[in-house]
Amino acid sequence: MPPTARIPTVEFRSLLSPPVRVPLRAIRSLYRPQLPPIVHHVPRPSQCLAQCRSLHLYKTAKAKTALGMHKVLTFSPYKVTEPTASPHKVQLVEDEHDPITAGKDITLQVLYDNHVKPGHMLYFTKTPQKAIAKRAENLEEDAIPPADRQFALVKAHTRFVHIAKSQKGAQFGALKIVIVSLMNPVHYFKLALDRAYQFILAGSPVEFRLRLCSSPKLSSKQDRHKPYDPAVWPWLHDRFPHLRPDFVLRGMPEGTVYLVEPVSDGRRVQWVMARPVDQMPKVDLNARLVRVKTTVGNLVRQGKLRQVPKGLKEGLEAPGVGRGWGG
Repeated sequence: MPPTARIPTVEFRSLLSPPVRVPLRAIRSLYRPQLPPIVHHVPRPSQCLAQCRSLHLYKTAKAKTALGMHKVLTFSPYKVTEPTASPHKVQLVEDEHDPITAGKDITLQVLYDNHVKPGHMLYFTKTPQKAIAKRAENLEEDAIPPADRQFALVKAHTRFVHIAKSQKGAQFGALKIVIVSLMNPVHYFKLALDRAYQFILAGSPVEFRLRLCSSPKLSSKQDRHKPYDPAVWPWLHDRFPHLRPDFVLRGMPEGTVYLVEPVSDGRRVQWVMARPVDQMPKVDLNARLVRVKTTVGNLVRQGKLRQVPKGLKEGLEAPGVGRGWGG
C-alpha cells in the first residue's frame, strides 16, 4: 500500500488543556481570500470603460450626478400630433380571433374619443413580419395593406401580473419599465399594456419605451450615438395608433398623468406615467431632465466628464444635441 499522505498541521500547546492540532491550510485561509489560482500567462479580456446602458428617464431626471447620464444628450421632446391631424382610418374589431367589425373605417379622433378609455387599451390584431415592419420603418406607404389595419381593445386585469407589494396613496413604489415595438406578438403587446395598467394601479411609476424593431444601418460605430431620422415615429404613429403615447396614456387607470413627457432620439420614444400620490416630487421632472442634459453637455465639452463614447463627443456640436431641448 502506498504511504498515507500527511496534511501539514500546526500544534497549539496550552498549559491547562491537551494540545490541539489544526491543519495549516486552515490557518492560511485566515489571511488569504479563497480565490482560484491566477494563471499569469492567460490574457484577461479588456474592460470597456465607456458607460453603455439604456436611458432611464425617471432616474436621469432625479439624478444628483452627471456621471453616466450621457445617454440623455441625443434625446429631445417628442410632440405627438393631434389625432385629427391624421388622414388615416382604421377598423375596430372584437379581437384578433373573431374579426367582427365594431366600427368600420373610423378616424383616429373617433377611436380616441369613443372607444379608448381607462381599462380599455388599444392593440394591433396582427403581428407584422420583420420584413414588413422594416418597410414600415422605412416610411413605405404600402408596407401594411389597408385590410390588415385592424385594431381591437383589451380590457385590464385579463392577465396575471405579479406585484410583490402594492403601494398606494402616500408615495411612489418601485419604477417599472415596459418595452414594446411594432413587431411584438399580439399576446405580448396585450400583456405589456396590462402590466403597465396594473403597475400604475399599484402605485408604481411606469416608464414606457417604444423601440424600432429593426436596427438602422449605420456607417460607423459613432453613428449609433447620434439622433436618428425624426420623421420615422410621427409616420408610424399616424398609421399605428396603438403605439401613440396619448392613446397608451388614455387606456391607463383614471387620473394617470405624465411624470416625464415623451422624448425621442429617433430610435426610441420614452415617457413616464403614474397616478398622483400625496408625496409628489418637489421639482418638475421635465425641467429637471432639461437641466441634467444641459449640464452633461457642458461637462463633456469642457472635458470634465470622462468615459463618454467618442461618437457622442464628436456629435455634440450638431444641432439639437447637448444644448438643451431646443438645439
